[in-house]
Amino acid sequence: MRMILGPSCDVQGASLSTRDELNGNSPGNLAARIVELFGELRMPLFRYLVVALGSAEAAEDAAQECFLRLCRHLQQGGEVKNERLWLFHVAHNLLVDQK
Repeated sequence: MRMILGPSCDVQGASLSTRDELNGNSPGNLAARIVELFGELRMPLFRYLVVALGSAEAAEDAAQECFLRLCRHLQQGGEVKNERLWLFHVAHNLLVDQK
């Protein structure tokens, strides 16, 4: 699975407030954090979704959507204290929405 964030999650072009920049939340830091999380959590999330959906292709699409939503949430100034929990919660909600 490759990470393709595309224009809907332009972490390099994110505009952040001075407060965010002082806290180390610059667009570069955001991009690096998303890439780090993708490397760390993509396979556990993918496995969860494969079991739930029964299809590797559908699981890959759903996992990508979870990371896109995380990226958008962080770009909009949202706070996430536990990224793993947040991503799995979004995955669960995607599964519920598909039923």
